[in-house]
Amino acid sequence: MTVFLWIVSVLLFLLCMRVSVWVCWEENVQITIGYLFFKIGLNKPENVEKRTKKAKKEAENQPDKDEKQADNKPQALTDTVGIVLDLVRSATGGVRMIFRNLLLSDLTLHMTVADEDTAQTAVNFGKISAYLYGAYAALQNYIRMKRITLDIQPDFLSDKGSFTLCFRVQLTPLVVLGAALRIGVSFLWKMIKRGLAAQEGNQKEPQQSSTQPKEQPAGKA
Repeated sequence: MTVFLWIVSVLLFLLCMRVSVWVCWEENVQITIGYLFFKIGLNKPENVEKRTKKAKKEAENQPDKDEKQADNKPQALTDTVGIVLDLVRSATGGVRMIFRNLLLSDLTLHMTVADEDTAQTAVNFGKISAYLYGAYAALQNYIRMKRITLDIQPDFLSDKGSFTLCFRVQLTPLVVLGAALRIGVSFLWKMIKRGLAAQEGNQKEPQQSSTQPKEQPAGKA
């Protein structure tokens, strides 16, 4: 019994430790995932060219699937729309759990707005500033944020702009598992209710047809 309690406590401890994701976008996108003392780097700049070449080769060798998909019969539109709506309703609570636990920190955005025309540079600078600061104010209502730096400057002497973006996202695995379980249970319950309602509708149809009066032939009095 004590061994089982130790295992459960260790698992809970590991699930309560936050997972961190660092994203840095300069010339290439670099992603690093950290958990406890471990870090894994993804999308290294050395492998970007190789991956793009492989993707091009696969795209050239891949046969066209449009003709095959055209032959498949589409599902009933009402059933598909109903399932999608059930999934969206089920995911609302779980997504809220994830957003409440999400922490966005160490975000630094350095952007230089430039264009060949100085007047257009000023216009673009105003639009980009309004969009970015508006998005930042809106996200504060849904996501926790710490140490945010937005540096946007116009450059009237250059004809080409530049930007760098780096941020860190932290999330607790236990919250993600709880949100996934909540979404799955809610969606399964809605699907069961939908199936029961469909069965009741199918049972009522033959009863209604049997209760309808039969028409007598015109020749008989």
